[in-house]
Amino acid sequence: MNGEPDLACPTCGNIMELLTGDEDGSLLRVCPVCATLAWNGENGKVETRQPQEITGEEKRRLLENQEFVTAEEELARHRRSRKSGPPH
Repeated sequence: MNGEPDLACPTCGNIMELLTGDEDGSLLRVCPVCATLAWNGENGKVETRQPQEITGEEKRRLLENQEFVTAEEELARHRRSRKSGPPH
């Protein structure tokens, strides 16, 4: 993934968006369609994680405690922060 401008999502094939990158070359990408995450592992190998469905009591508890946001909400927050640019 390092130095690769576009990475196709291993789940749906869509082009993933860059969420974060640092000077060490670590990248975190997310698929805007299915919310699969991809990042550089410790050995440089690309690792991925697909979103998990949360239901029942666990979902009720998370919603009650507001410990998460949907993938759509997080992507929208990220896009807004990218448009506003770096803090001065």
